[in-house]
Amino acid sequence: VEAALKSMEDGGMLFAIVPMSVVTEGGKAGAWRRPLLDHHTVLAVISFPEELFYPVSNQTVAVILRKGIAHPKDQPVFWARVVNDGFRKSKGKRLPTKGGVPNDLETIKPLLRSFLLDPKQPVPATPEFVCAAPLDLSDPILELAPEAYLESRVPDVRELVARLDHQVRENVGALVTFDLKPRGTGPRRTIIDDARAVPSASAAAAIKKLPTFKPIPLQQVFTLQAGDYHSLADEDAGETPVASCADSENGIAGFYEIPDEHTYRDALTIAFNGSPLTTKMHPYALGAKDDGAVALPKEDLSAEALIFIQAQLNAERWRFSYYRKCFREKLGRTTVELPIRDGRLDVGFMVDAVRAQPYWWFLNPRLKGWKPKAPDGSGTMPLPALGDDANDDE
Repeated sequence: VEAALKSMEDGGMLFAIVPMSVVTEGGKAGAWRRPLLDHHTVLAVISFPEELFYPVSNQTVAVILRKGIAHPKDQPVFWARVVNDGFRKSKGKRLPTKGGVPNDLETIKPLLRSFLLDPKQPVPATPEFVCAAPLDLSDPILELAPEAYLESRVPDVRELVARLDHQVRENVGALVTFDLKPRGTGPRRTIIDDARAVPSASAAAAIKKLPTFKPIPLQQVFTLQAGDYHSLADEDAGETPVASCADSENGIAGFYEIPDEHTYRDALTIAFNGSPLTTKMHPYALGAKDDGAVALPKEDLSAEALIFIQAQLNAERWRFSYYRKCFREKLGRTTVELPIRDGRLDVGFMVDAVRAQPYWWFLNPRLKGWKPKAPDGSGTMPLPALGDDANDDE
């Protein structure tokens, strides 16, 4: 990019296709981005499908710059995310898609052309697909990834019910697997034993109307802390599970002797690596590897409310990938769409929505006495009203 800009005249427009890491990595790898703004204008960034250059395995982005004009602070940037480019991978080849699948590239072309002619004209925002928004200059690494700027899509009633039903079933399956995994000696009570003692009750009233949803930064809701273990090779086998970024086995890497100063209880874990943002629920004492964050709510939220947030977070995994990594600070700035009433989380709606799921009766007994706890013994504190300063630090 720098070599191309040096060979251009001022006012010229550069179109470059670069790896996703060029616009997302921090440290020395990303140190070129902020000085870039002192001399050039970022006009547009479009992320492409991971298989666009198959068989090369790398996600790419298109960056469009204006040479020789410092980037104005309030300059809108065209952000887009292409998922369908008109081709599909089949038996090692990329073949044209059939069946009326929309081609995202063709959809954004007229929008992009109009924007480049007049960046001040509004761009109709489509969640998870396209928008125009100024650079977030408060971002410490100044990411230029569309996934960091695009809006989330608020689910309709049908989608929300299906999402919560899937999340409850996932949690049930994870706890069945966890409880039946052999470790230690002697009998243990399992989720199956608890569920057998509870009659199958009718579900609560179905969700008929959604409240207002608002994107809330995770750092306003949770204290996020990276796990304590990088490697488990030198740890002794024991009975305390250690959570990792793995997707299977509820993210449990194994069972070890974990000291109290590294033990959490009743927490969510959020993956940094693997499939970033994958969120698991752990209604037990646990340790954690540093490839994920332990999320402890700042407010005394019920298990039902946390399952709702878990489902919404897992629906946001499109923002990250193997090529757009996550870490604690970036995770804290990541927003999740949550229901709001009178400037606060609508916990009542979240609780009712989760209890309305058909398999809640099976999961509910295992979550009795849910009380998140950090290694230092700290619990939760009242959560302040949620303001509009979505990018404030903790």
